[in-house]
Amino acid sequence: MTAIDAHQHFWRPSPGRYTWLGPGDAPIARNWDEHDLAPLLEGTGVARTVLVQAENSRADTDDMLAVCDRWPAAAAVVGWVPLERPAEAAAELEGLAADPRFVGVRHLNHNEPDPDWLVRPEVVESLRLLAPLGLTFDVVAIGARDLAHVAALADELPGLTLVVDHLGAPPIAGGDPAPWAAALAEAAARPNVVAKVSGLGTLTGTPDWTADSLRPFIDHALRAFGAGRLMFGGDWPVCELAGGYRRVLAAVDACTAGWPAADRDRLFSGTATEVYGLAGLPGPAA
Repeated sequence: MTAIDAHQHFWRPSPGRYTWLGPGDAPIARNWDEHDLAPLLEGTGVARTVLVQAENSRADTDDMLAVCDRWPAAAAVVGWVPLERPAEAAAELEGLAADPRFVGVRHLNHNEPDPDWLVRPEVVESLRLLAPLGLTFDVVAIGARDLAHVAALADELPGLTLVVDHLGAPPIAGGDPAPWAAALAEAAARPNVVAKVSGLGTLTGTPDWTADSLRPFIDHALRAFGAGRLMFGGDWPVCELAGGYRRVLAAVDACTAGWPAADRDRLFSGTATEVYGLAGLPGPAA
């Protein structure tokens, strides 16, 4: 299997940076870069990765683009612009979108005090800028409310591809999955919404999780989206909190082992290639 991992993070914490890393994140509150990740990818078939925003700052975006400069396996970047300030967002995008490796935007909206941040008028105004530039929007959807916002945005901006990270954070650790399941299906009813099978091991809340812990949630995503709108993401290094990269990859592989080969190809490569426009970017042998 030659695969693409559509959700990786690199960071270098320093005073005032990555302030969301709390006491429970101590094992990952250090520098992470290609020297840590490359050995984990050996023998897995994962040949290319998409680096994804982990801080609401231009510095985070510039750091990821610098990784692409020095490590050919880093295929593309989903970065950050100040979406709550449309004029500034437009100015930032003018330069960033000129780099073909800059393929999308994300904001840590789940850390915003306003639970409706995603649909604030000024944010929507900025989001209107993305599709004409060929850019996508990754959404940190934490449950049913955020997924409802995804559906609303998809209707408001039908030309924009919205990428739901981590399947919208299903309640794998416990609780009623019905609200999440209904909201994910409602978002999936919009053809411009896709989703990442990522971050699920961390959501189990236990070190004893197995592939079977994830299976019903992945199965629901397949029914809602079809494999053609799902992509795999390792969510590294956050997945180090859930047993590590290879454990997460093996679990998703096991959960999808019975899928038709074409569907697995979409999950592990085709959807990411299409959504992020990776076909025209240099590969790992560049």
